[in-house]
Amino acid sequence: MGTKDFPKLQVLLEHFDENPELMTSSKDKDIILVLGKKDSGKSTFVNSLGEIPLQATKDNKIILKEPNYPKAMKIGSETLFPRYLSAFNHVIYDFPHMTDDDTNLENFINICIAKHLAELAKSLIIIFTFNQEDYSSEKYEDIQSSVNFASKLFPRNQIHEFSIFVITKSYEINAQEQFLSLLTKKNDQDFVLPLINKNRLFSMPKPVNGILMQNNTSLINEIGKIVSLSILNPSLNLFYTTDSPMFEFIEVCNDYLESNRLNKISRLNVDSQITDLTNTIIKVQENLEARVEHIQNSLFTINYSSESEEEKKDDIKDDDDDDDDEDFAIYFRRYGSMKSRNSIESFTFESSLTKQLSFVRSNVYFIRCIANDAFIYMSMEKEGGDRLAKAINELNSESLFSIRLTDQGYLIQNIQTSCYLFVTKVYKRNDSYVVEGSSKYDSKSYFEIEEKNDGCYVLKKKYKN
Repeated sequence: MGTKDFPKLQVLLEHFDENPELMTSSKDKDIILVLGKKDSGKSTFVNSLGEIPLQATKDNKIILKEPNYPKAMKIGSETLFPRYLSAFNHVIYDFPHMTDDDTNLENFINICIAKHLAELAKSLIIIFTFNQEDYSSEKYEDIQSSVNFASKLFPRNQIHEFSIFVITKSYEINAQEQFLSLLTKKNDQDFVLPLINKNRLFSMPKPVNGILMQNNTSLINEIGKIVSLSILNPSLNLFYTTDSPMFEFIEVCNDYLESNRLNKISRLNVDSQITDLTNTIIKVQENLEARVEHIQNSLFTINYSSESEEEKKDDIKDDDDDDDDEDFAIYFRRYGSMKSRNSIESFTFESSLTKQLSFVRSNVYFIRCIANDAFIYMSMEKEGGDRLAKAINELNSESLFSIRLTDQGYLIQNIQTSCYLFVTKVYKRNDSYVVEGSSKYDSKSYFEIEEKNDGCYVLKKKYKN
């Protein structure tokens, strides 16, 4: 499983780029999660509550007064991942529709994010939005699923203690009375009636004659009256079983983050493992670049010595030109700076000799390794992804390789088979460079570096102890 199985992963990464502080924005803050189905007017409501400039059209629709207003929620577009703004000492989150029975991966990620934001927050209020236009339709089931979702996410809390209902797109004076009538028909009053008794049922009316009608003063006052409650251990245990399609996301994390500890999840430790996954999501924008960023901020130098005399004697092939062997340094040098996901970085393998091995790296590129027992072949391929290299062996079956720097050297490892090449030394032999390293099967292996016409480099195995 990989990017093709989760096509919106790149959208998620771009979302984190656009909202870099999203996952820390709730820390020690009073927060509001706005939940509701698609087209329930959540984004418009969040804009209104956040005092974003709005205006009414002649046909009584609400639009942004300034389309490019920095913190505004886009009106009329599908919300895939949460956005937020700050107003009246609260952070307000516009979440996509989340349910307790939706098996798509975006739903799973958003639930993980909601759980994390709630854990960091000082206090939490949930506002459920419901479109009055859906009063007489079967879409009412969506609001039930939102309530069920919240109840499962916070199983140790009484949801109605910190919840508010807002009827959106209301257009009649008796909107609340109609809503109560609908509840009676649906036999779902147990949750909502306590809110009504606490005066927590509000409405956001549609414009009349091109004039905005909403007034959030009463709602904001009620929000201020809600007593801050500790959120008791949000949990995902009630959402999924181990055979749920949701756990396919674990495989995506393996593909992208090499999180081997997330490979096998038992029912008994679902919540602790999902916590790990949530922490992974928190750092998506850093983790997908972590191994590159490890060397981006400074000059990373590894000094390699030339062959020892004993090693030279053990070589299968005798060298006539040993004068070419010498100590030299090989290192990454950073050029430019990373400002966005589309920026390009240049990294160069340089030595004190004349040879240079260079490649250009961008967030929308990854290294492809074509590997078999003879060589590891590195080239660039444009395909939205991360630092994980995609490897194709001589049988054309795909396998994943991680490529990362360690204190001891440069490690290239096959994720599925755990086979690895550990580069420990590089030196020049005659007119070529030799990489010395160890592998799973060889205590010591030697590879010659060969430059190809397409700008790629081959590490071709030549010598073996």
